[in-house]
Amino acid sequence: MTRKITLRESWRLYSCFLSYPLYIPPLATSVEELLIEGKLEEFYQELRRLASLGSVSASSLIGYLCLTGAFAGGPRPDLAEAYSAEGARTGDPYSQYVLGWACYFSNRKADAANWLLSSATKGLFLPATVDVAAWMAAGSGFKAPDEHAAVKTLWLATKRGHRFAVGYIVQLLLRGRFGLVGRLASVPAVPLILIWGAWASLRWPFDEKSFATQANPSQPRFKKFINASP
Repeated sequence: MTRKITLRESWRLYSCFLSYPLYIPPLATSVEELLIEGKLEEFYQELRRLASLGSVSASSLIGYLCLTGAFAGGPRPDLAEAYSAEGARTGDPYSQYVLGWACYFSNRKADAANWLLSSATKGLFLPATVDVAAWMAAGSGFKAPDEHAAVKTLWLATKRGHRFAVGYIVQLLLRGRFGLVGRLASVPAVPLILIWGAWASLRWPFDEKSFATQANPSQPRFKKFINASP
């Protein structure tokens, strides 16, 4: 986005349309303006136009919308895979990220982990790093759960600027897997993490560093359906 979104615009965005931050990759036009104005159908049609012109980022964003239930009928991982596969195979990190989650929802966990790891390690896409850490902690797509590796990965994401990664570290500490001291030390951080999370969501709703899927993978990003056929 070429300009900073105002807090009033962001408040309206979350009050009426968005449920969580939504990463929008750099595109030829500022599609965010249509979303801020609440023009959901126009937002989608502009993505379709850009995709028809060869933008793999626009195509994969449509795929992510299909994946997270932005259209009536619920999540469609099959459509998400169709929209993101070409970009993923050409090495686009956001497309690989979307395809990874599409494989996850299709219960192909090993393929999902491979695509997300490629997005995180080769493409350096921060949300992929954060979500890979969540899968490491749960053992999803990996041989076994590894919460220590997950914390190291989240700390790497934190150092690279992801605004929510430290909050996920606190969540892991609260589970008590790192001992009573780790659990007690993380408790005072909880209110600060919640305040920071709310502020970051408002201030940077479309930014890569405010975005991850792991906390709410099955929740629609929109409070209203896009009135169109994906």
